[in-house]
Amino acid sequence: MLERKLNIMEGYNVRHIEWISPKGHHLVIRIRKMASFEQLELAVIEYMITSMNYSGDISILSTLNGHVNNYADKNDPRVSSERERWLLVEQVHVENNALGQITSKTRHSNLFVTASMSHDIDMDYEVQEESVVAFKHASIKQGESLTFSKFLVYTDSIRTPVYEERGRQIIHKAIQHSSAYWFSQQKSIWKPFGKWLGLNLRAMNLLKKH
Repeated sequence: MLERKLNIMEGYNVRHIEWISPKGHHLVIRIRKMASFEQLELAVIEYMITSMNYSGDISILSTLNGHVNNYADKNDPRVSSERERWLLVEQVHVENNALGQITSKTRHSNLFVTASMSHDIDMDYEVQEESVVAFKHASIKQGESLTFSKFLVYTDSIRTPVYEERGRQIIHKAIQHSSAYWFSQQKSIWKPFGKWLGLNLRAMNLLKKH
């Protein structure tokens, strides 16, 4: 079962997944995502994995992929001249087995963008071609939940000449504050707009009925 919801009052979306493996292992996964309004370069993804009937090992795999393809189709006149890749990976590296970064350059304008990734649990990071992969082997018991967060930061050479260092600074700050802080701040910032949007949606529904 898969369910997706947008929480317009608190500024995030949430996905609920119920998964039963071929062996009958039943897991419930909740994923909350937000793009921060307080720290505009930051995105936070919070995972909560709950075991309903399984006790044993569990593996977590998290990826930052620098090989970005645009949609192109020579048979479609709307995108027939579109290049498949406008971003070219310049550098991929891992810092202190706690942070992964990918720096890419635009094909023609020579602008740079750095994507940074980290987590609030200890994971093993490694470079795989144009990607950074983080993984962890853990254990879970029936009725228990495993919760962790992934932090992503995007910085570029338009806004700062030290885009890689800026990415590291923001991601360290993000982890120090914790995901709970960022979701709380998002709620505070978004609340006035959420109320306005909710009132307008209700008004539109009333107009439709009449």
